[in-house]
Amino acid sequence: MEAAAEGLDKALLQEEKTISPEQRELVRRCLNAIEDRAQKIQQKGMTKCNFVFGVSNTLFVAWSFGALPGYFWIVYLAEAILLLPIRWFRMIRRTPKEHLYWLDFCWCANFAGVLFLLALLVGDQPLLLQKWSFCAAWGLGNGPLLCATAVLGNSLLFHDFENASSVVIHLLPALVTYSMGWNRDALLEAFPQIFTYQIWDEIRPWEDIFANAAEAYLFWWFLYAAWLLSIGVNSPRCGYDTIFHHTMTGAGGIVTRKILRVTSEEHKRLVKDRSFPRSYAVVYLVIHATLVLGSIPVSLLCFLDRRMHVCLCAAMLLVTIYNASSRYTYYMVTSYGEALRRELQIPAKRGASAIGFE
Repeated sequence: MEAAAEGLDKALLQEEKTISPEQRELVRRCLNAIEDRAQKIQQKGMTKCNFVFGVSNTLFVAWSFGALPGYFWIVYLAEAILLLPIRWFRMIRRTPKEHLYWLDFCWCANFAGVLFLLALLVGDQPLLLQKWSFCAAWGLGNGPLLCATAVLGNSLLFHDFENASSVVIHLLPALVTYSMGWNRDALLEAFPQIFTYQIWDEIRPWEDIFANAAEAYLFWWFLYAAWLLSIGVNSPRCGYDTIFHHTMTGAGGIVTRKILRVTSEEHKRLVKDRSFPRSYAVVYLVIHATLVLGSIPVSLLCFLDRRMHVCLCAAMLLVTIYNASSRYTYYMVTSYGEALRRELQIPAKRGASAIGFE
């Protein structure tokens, strides 16, 4: 694309008799705007290597889910060990720094799951601990984490490791628990010394799945609330961002402003300074707990009906694909026209006819 643009640039500039200086400058500005936009897209990861890796990785995960159900939890471990460090290195280089994003519940739940699966590889774990952990993972993985795939707008972008890691932490726990639950015979055959599934028929939806998931979440919630209300709310002063502050600068902040009856002008000042009061944090924590605890029952439907589980996972996967298609459509169709309109100060709904020459 850059070579074609450069050739067009030279060809047009050589037509001295037909192109005026004003038109020549216009062409230069347009080409520069296109090249700048292409460079920005590349900086976001749109490279050949990243795209090849993303497509290959997605195909491998899809194949292993169907062909290797007994080993899919190993695939999840590999994805987490590979993608999460990449995400970490990018988070710490940003301004403000995003280290504290990993204190959010979705990240902590995945860290706990990864550590427990690694512990299973190292040595035997008590049956009661396996049962409790599996029930908690089922409730969280097929409830709030899976629903967050749609709520947070996760996109299955092949070239973007950050979006890929978001899909991993929200969608893959549901696929892992699906393989462990509905394909438990294949799992037991592959790892007879690690997994014991006499517990499957003994699991009670509300007493085990909901209760264990809620207990695990509330354990995190109280710790996070204590940190956020005491230290975390002032993190931007030290150059750190948090999920709370990021949420408050968007639609979540507007909802919180209306609940607290804060004026629009005052809220804009808080967003600009990123200095939200503790009342904002309290509302955020209450809404967060309501949404998470309210979505855990979705996992019970997945436990009671395999078809429901399949449909829900498929729906969330389609959401990530749809979001990715919207993003790629923007990159390839809309973004360059948008860059030219901004450079030439053309209204959004106007085309080339808006360009005039004296």
